[in-house]
Amino acid sequence: MLLVLVAGVEWRDIETDIANRANTRLASEGLNWAHVETYSRGRNVLLTGEPNNQTEVDRATQIIKSVRGVESLTLSAEVSVAKAAPDLRLTFSDQGVELRGTLASQTEIKHAIATAKELFPSRKISSELLSSEHVGQLVKLKDLLAALADYSNKLDHVTIELADSKLLMRGHVDDQPSKNTLFATLKTAFNGPVANQLTVVTPRDFCQELINTLSEEQNIGFNSGSTVIEESSFELLKTLSRKVERCQNAKLQVVGHTDSKGNLETNMLLSKDRAQAVIDFLVEQGLDVARFSAVGAGPNEPISDNTSEAGRAKNRRIELRLVN
Repeated sequence: MLLVLVAGVEWRDIETDIANRANTRLASEGLNWAHVETYSRGRNVLLTGEPNNQTEVDRATQIIKSVRGVESLTLSAEVSVAKAAPDLRLTFSDQGVELRGTLASQTEIKHAIATAKELFPSRKISSELLSSEHVGQLVKLKDLLAALADYSNKLDHVTIELADSKLLMRGHVDDQPSKNTLFATLKTAFNGPVANQLTVVTPRDFCQELINTLSEEQNIGFNSGSTVIEESSFELLKTLSRKVERCQNAKLQVVGHTDSKGNLETNMLLSKDRAQAVIDFLVEQGLDVARFSAVGAGPNEPISDNTSEAGRAKNRRIELRLVN
């Protein structure tokens, strides 16, 4: 009996880990509608949520299948068919606030944009609102914006949708109290049913997943035996700087690694100097130098064998680690 219980606990841990990593990846890619659940001892996952189009379904599928530990993926019925656009959609991100949907006239659209700018003065407001025969939507939109204004700092990855007189919350927040507070606030402000599909993703997990995703895609290249970053890596580093900027208070170690060829002392110095070169590049993109520290690991932490060129190429790498 004890062995069975222990095995059950281990599998629940595996299921939780796989689901958390998958949901964090989806959230980091802006797929706020998507949510993963595990079943059959964690290796099989179910994707739920209401996508905006088939392209989003395809992206979510690709991301989930790349998560370590996932063996199979099933789409729920609601995911299999892309849904029609909602009457109104408010998308809050680190880029700003986006308004989509339909209002009764161009005058109402102007009022809606002005309201958003007034309530969220520090955010960029973008609009793809259209005019049609809908009535009453402006009042609902203003009410929703006003209700959310006091919680602006919790809304970096949240989408609010209004369709068929129902309100849907998607995306992720930092903690359970924030999830509960936003739900209660909208329940009070909105005269109708509210569905809460927000997930909890801690800032550390979100930041680490952003970094992991980028690191898995490609490595930062250097000229042979040099601290000069290859020009082909510039775009990768610019993308990295934008993602690190979203991890507002995170401090990171930039760790340089080499293969085993050459002198150990030289490799230790080279690996640290390369890490510093990456920091210098990120600082040039506007990031605070105080957030970074350079570490040289030399050849001491290989991830592949050093007996082949392919293995040595994998070992020559830059790694980012969260330190707080």
